[in-house]
Amino acid sequence: VTPKKRFGFKIGAGYGTDTGPRATLGVDARFLNPFGHFSTARWNASTRKRSLKAYYNMPGKQPADALYTLAIGHQFEHIDEQRARTDQLGISYLDRSGLWRRTIDVFYYTESYTEYAGDIAQRRRFLLPSVNYVRTKFDDPLNATEGFRIDVTMRGAAKLWLKHSANFLQMHTLMKYLYPLGVKTQIIARSELGVTFSRPSDLPLSLRFFAGGDQSVRGFAYQELGPREIDPYGQLSVIGGKHVFVGSLEAVHRIQGPFALSCFMDMGTAMNTLNTLESLPLSAGMGVHYKTPVGPLRIELAHPLISREFGSTWRIHINLGPELS
Repeated sequence: VTPKKRFGFKIGAGYGTDTGPRATLGVDARFLNPFGHFSTARWNASTRKRSLKAYYNMPGKQPADALYTLAIGHQFEHIDEQRARTDQLGISYLDRSGLWRRTIDVFYYTESYTEYAGDIAQRRRFLLPSVNYVRTKFDDPLNATEGFRIDVTMRGAAKLWLKHSANFLQMHTLMKYLYPLGVKTQIIARSELGVTFSRPSDLPLSLRFFAGGDQSVRGFAYQELGPREIDPYGQLSVIGGKHVFVGSLEAVHRIQGPFALSCFMDMGTAMNTLNTLESLPLSAGMGVHYKTPVGPLRIELAHPLISREFGSTWRIHINLGPELS
């Protein structure tokens, strides 16, 4: 066994319809002391989001399963006319609880954001504790034919902790199942459910829910679905909501070698009241999948079926990577 070098470097690039071109640079500093501490830094950039984060990691009593982390980061995101700048500083603890990977953390967040062009920047500060549970199972980490991933997060904040904060409690669940039907056919079921107890105006942009895009409701643009308001210029702007519901069902059939065909139906939106569930945007489409060494390349064509507020146009979605990442 060859030991790892003290310093490691990572370079990556990719493309997605939601993100556009994206790049990643990273550096790892290992063996910082006899206790096994190590640090990592990551820079990620795409056409919509840029982030720089650094971590100092300290193994727990069982180094293979427990880890303490000090983290600091900055992120800038813009979608259409919306802008959000977020700074964070915090500590987290990662371990295993049965078959689940558990992360408990507390972060201090500051966020400055605008909801439309010309908007005066709003500022929020949060002391934000959260707990996250993740469970995954698959037969192949890159090109899985059977397996699942469940990701559950609960977080909240209170005005008692910080001035300019807000009272809210938020729960968010992502689930994805891959089920084989025979040798060549696969069913993919996906859902997202998010619920927030708060006033909509109390939530900063980064903690609101949106829907639409490659990993949400295909046939719609990235984060195109959600509550909208008319800005001072008379334009409708999507401002995000307290809740989100997304459901998807897809069939994939391998035709020859690394190629497969797919058909799917997606539905969902973000909302501030659960009454919106009565008229969810719906889309359907088809695609071609190509098996690669880093996961399937998916080229999909989707079309809205039921949506009173959006136009009826075909939209192409392109993605590369594992289904259960």
